[in-house]
Amino acid sequence: MFKELFKRQLIEDIISSRSIINFILILATLIVFPLIFANHYKNLQEDYSKNIAENNKRLEVSSRSLVNLLDTEQKLVMRPKATRYISEACEDEIPQGLLFKLEEIKLLSKAKESSSSFFYSPDLTFIVQFLLSFFAIVLTFNSLTFEKKKGTLRLVFSNSIKRAYLILTKYLSALITVVFPLLFGLIISLILLNLTGVISFSFSIFFDFLFFFLISLFYISFFILLGIFCSTVTHSSKNSLVLCLLFWILLVVIFPKSAGLMLNLKHFEVPTEKQIEEVAERTYRGIWDSYSDVPHYAGEGWEESTKLNVKISNEAQEAKQEIYDHYLRKKINAVLTLKRINSISPASLFEYSSSSIAGTGLFHFQNLWTQVKQYQNEFIDFFKREDMKDEESYHLFFHPDYLSRKPMDINKIPKFEEKEIRKAACLKDALQYTVILAFYNLFLFILVFYRFSKYDVR
Repeated sequence: MFKELFKRQLIEDIISSRSIINFILILATLIVFPLIFANHYKNLQEDYSKNIAENNKRLEVSSRSLVNLLDTEQKLVMRPKATRYISEACEDEIPQGLLFKLEEIKLLSKAKESSSSFFYSPDLTFIVQFLLSFFAIVLTFNSLTFEKKKGTLRLVFSNSIKRAYLILTKYLSALITVVFPLLFGLIISLILLNLTGVISFSFSIFFDFLFFFLISLFYISFFILLGIFCSTVTHSSKNSLVLCLLFWILLVVIFPKSAGLMLNLKHFEVPTEKQIEEVAERTYRGIWDSYSDVPHYAGEGWEESTKLNVKISNEAQEAKQEIYDHYLRKKINAVLTLKRINSISPASLFEYSSSSIAGTGLFHFQNLWTQVKQYQNEFIDFFKREDMKDEESYHLFFHPDYLSRKPMDINKIPKFEEKEIRKAACLKDALQYTVILAFYNLFLFILVFYRFSKYDVR
């Protein structure tokens, strides 16, 4: 009996006008979006290549001496990822890169970002998050009320059929009907992206798309269950539709957007870049002022005074860097707090999971920051090794007057290259959001069964 019910429901869902319209819309979207993204991605790659060339040019000029290298500034931006097609995940609170000098790392000003970063690039997350979730409730909002109105519910239960069978058939049928266009569209998208040269088929790409598809199943499942639930708590299709739309607007549109206001109320305000720079400079000068009464600072003995100056300078620079790091951590914590608040919304959970799998957004920036910190240590080690080769240098790090002025081999200067995030790390970060989304599904599933057990089928 279960197979007969499922077969009847699946055929009814697939041939419905709503299903056909959805299939055409999703398919058309997943054909157009890869082409738009391909053009955007190529622009990002061009900007990234230009930035790398500029950094290498600065290092080449600075290779004339360590003194020049000391103040050389590099703009280390996030490498464009083909997986941005899965999730763009551009958090406004997090810049797209860092400004790097030997002793200083600070946020890249938004004014210096590539203009192409302001161009909206469509992604798969948007399609599933808005279009497929909306179709899921449109397909299921009258799953019970319509049959009750026709009298088929009473007829079905005139036989000895478990109520759980009917709910399962409606749930599984709707899930297949909504997910099939997505699966078909993902295959087409992969082929188009491969033909445009954006990606090449590999295990890594298949893993990303496969896991995105699995996360999408949980997300779509939630809204299918939501539609069925609304149908169990109302007795007319019109009321069920209104209730479904209200839930959809709250969970997909209002909650994710209003969380920013809640974040402001939690006093996570971060000063502007200009204000941060002023605080850093005051801290730097404060360290120098704190040594104003030290005897050697007054010039009593050239060697001791010089070493003291170097010591104070390094201490002041470290304090200045700590200011930059403090406010960067504050920015990141603000976004993480926003994510925790947004966990009430399945749409946000889905977006964060997709972003983690794609390795984009905040997750990408945190990885970049960690790698730049490691690069700084490597750069300093190289700097000291080169200076120690010069017997005429005083080796007072990092005072420009007492360092080697001999030229260096440009090929030996460390160059920054962002490494890919390990898949295990991406999966671990995504799972924390996916588990919550799965729990929401389980809770709603139990609620649907409970409500339908008391539903009047007459």
